[in-house]
Formats: sequence, structure tokens, C-alpha cells
Amino acid sequence: MSQVNLNPHYQELMGIAPIEGIAYSSLFQSVQENNLCIGNQRNVAALGGIVAVYYGGTLIGALVAGSLADRCGRIKAVVFGSLWALLGAVLQASAYNITWMCCARVIAGVGVGAIDCVIPVWSAEVSSHSARGAFLAIEFFM
Repeated sequence: MSQVNLNPHYQELMGIAPIEGIAYSSLFQSVQENNLCIGNQRNVAALGGIVAVYYGGTLIGALVAGSLADRCGRIKAVVFGSLWALLGAVLQASAYNITWMCCARVIAGVGVGAIDCVIPVWSAEVSSHSARGAFLAIEFFM
């Protein structure tokens, strides 16, 4: 998300563009040379909010997927998380304002939280006892 946040077109679209008077070309060089501020407090807070709502979605997804996996099975919970993550990615790609982007990031977070909650448990259940530690170590490494 960090490189996207630096894109001038994205900043304009989301309403978090830098203050007037700073040219987009060589933005960071002019900021460093002239000690200029690249945004006001509202823009910085909005950018932080866009990034942070994703983690709220992961919390919701993990809480929902745990009980869903117990009731419906691990595979269905993984499919549930994958579909939510895919829907969130599509909505993020099509976002045209900050509200749409925040909602899309929450939806993507729900999917990723569900996947992160269910897959380690599922892989521990299906792996053999001799390979379980290596299997989970590789999974968490990735």
C-alpha cells in the first residue's frame, strides 16, 4: 500500500493530495530541500485511516472464521475468506473515493483475517506429526 499512497493520481482521487504549490514531479526532493509539509493533518489522518481500517477487517474476519470453521468445516471457511479477499481486492481496484476505498479495505481485511485464522489450524490438522513443525514454520515464513 505504501507505493500506492505516493501516487499523485491516487492522492487526488482519495482527497488526500498534498497542499497546493508543491509540484508532483520530484516531490520528495523539493520537500527535503525546502522543508515543506506534504499535507495537512486531515490528509495525513485520512491516509492513516485508509491503511488502518484493513486491520479492523482482519479482526472481524478472524473472529467470524473461527466459529464458521468449527460449524461448517475448514475448507468452507477458507473458501469464505478467499471470496471476501477477492471481493475486497476488486473493490479496492475500482475505488473512486475515500469511502469506497475504506469499505473495500475492510472487506479485504475480513477475507485475509479469515484465511490467517483458519489455514494454520487446518494445516496442523492435516499434516503428519513428524512434519507438522516444519510445515507450520514454512507457512508462517511465507
